[in-house]
Amino acid sequence: MFQMTKQLQLAVRLVSMSRAELTSYLRAEAQGLGLRPLAGDEVDPLEVQEAQEAQKEGRAPWTLEQRQPFAPTAEEPDVWVEGVSVFANGSGERWVCEREGEAAREGLWLLRAVRQRHRTYEKVAACLCEGNELASPVKQTVESVAERIGLHVATVERVVAAGVLQSHHGVLRFSALTR
Repeated sequence: MFQMTKQLQLAVRLVSMSRAELTSYLRAEAQGLGLRPLAGDEVDPLEVQEAQEAQKEGRAPWTLEQRQPFAPTAEEPDVWVEGVSVFANGSGERWVCEREGEAAREGLWLLRAVRQRHRTYEKVAACLCEGNELASPVKQTVESVAERIGLHVATVERVVAAGVLQSHHGVLRFSALTR
């Protein structure tokens, strides 16, 4: 029988969390894992590492968007959609692990898992919004989205259930774009 590790259980939980839950979770876990928020212009070591890996692999690096293109709303979106661009909301989530060596392992794993969550939300939103006028969206099935972006249906279902995007049309739940 398949048994999920603690890390896999947490990864599944991260995908299912709202932005508010994710922010609260990070703040609650930060001290115990040696994490602290990055200062305004401080360089994110994970972004530097990912940029170096992307350069070696000949692909564009992925970065977490910090600017907010729309007026703040009561429900903070996971993803912003601006024209044909879709990008994950990274405002307020720039963290760094102050520990080194083995002591940093768990904190760095959590930071990487959160970045992966952002990438997943971005991929799902991009697929849902592709060629779509959000004012009157063409609804897609979760299965077709999962197949197109190469993720498991259960992962896409979790993202669709929790995800919120913001565009010039306002705030929409991902579930409004699926059938």
